[in-house]
Amino acid sequence: FTIADFVADIRAATPTAAAQTVTPNKTDLINELTLQQKRLSALIYKKITEQRIYCHNIAQRLKRALPLASYYWQKIDHMERQFTYHMQARLRYLDHRLALLHSSLLAYNPNARLKQGREKLQKLVQNLKRAMDLALKHHFARFQNSLHLLNLVSPLSTLERGYAVALKQQHVLISTNDIAIGDEIEVRLAKGCLTCRVLTAN
Repeated sequence: FTIADFVADIRAATPTAAAQTVTPNKTDLINELTLQQKRLSALIYKKITEQRIYCHNIAQRLKRALPLASYYWQKIDHMERQFTYHMQARLRYLDHRLALLHSSLLAYNPNARLKQGREKLQKLVQNLKRAMDLALKHHFARFQNSLHLLNLVSPLSTLERGYAVALKQQHVLISTNDIAIGDEIEVRLAKGCLTCRVLTAN
């Protein structure tokens, strides 16, 4: 024996037997290939059949799921329209609120309020001037009328018409009973005054 005899997997008695062992028989090889081909074909057919059954089941499930999917698609579309409508309504409301706030801000703007105050003050000043002019005209007319009436009853006007006023001790004399013969009296004229002595009294 040699080391090769101990490490070899298969032992052959002769070189011819070893050659036959190393080289497979053609018939056996063809039979083995045919058997493997049949097994592979059977396995492929089995896999194809299983996939057909699986695809058929998937198709049946899809057929049953299509109405439900259509329902959910319609529901999603309806919800989307509702969401869009509510969002647009909300945006319109917010735009309206923003416009109101902007108007309020302009109303409370100091510059705008100052401008309104100036315009109002100018109108009040103009009204006050007109009222003062009317009041002055009215009072001036009343003053002129009173002055005219006063001139009518004024002693000066009487004196200017040629009359005189007699006074005794700064008292106006209206009767001869108020004086005596020899009394000194003052006679006021329109221009100047006279000091006279009473000689007679009727």
